Amino acid sequence: FSGAGKRMEKIYTSDNQVVYRDFAHSPSKLNATTDAVKEAYKGNLTAVFELHTFSSLNIEFLPYYKDSMQAADQAIVFYNEAVFEHKKMPFMSREFVKSCFGNIEVINEPEDLELIVNTAFEKGNNLLLMSSGKFNGASFKFD
Repeated sequence: FSGAGKRMEKIYTSDNQVVYRDFAHSPSKLNATTDAVKEAYKGNLTAVFELHTFSSLNIEFLPYYKDSMQAADQAIVFYNEAVFEHKKMPFMSREFVKSCFGNIEVINEPEDLELIVNTAFEKGNNLLLMSSGKFNGASFKFD
């Protein structure tokens, strides 16, 4: 038994690089997972979190994510308008999301996410992809 999918699922490894997928859907889990990967592996860490669950899309809950990705060298929060429409929730601006998380980059288009993640992968960064979703169909070189 290899474990449940998206629960610290190692999807790529080489001598000096690792890529993990994880469900990490709460602020404490996001923080713990990012800290653990940064501590366990040498090199730069690019961490990506997709706002996808009802709680992570909730305007009142989002401030609890403050500094939850601070261990990452590059921290990205991804979401797009379609998920808000699908779940019938009010859209959150990039500025609001950034203010809730702290030092992060906000990406809304899967093509932009692909470019950033694939570039980080090519540079040899360790990657941590955290979501219960599929990053709106973004395609990564290690998949």
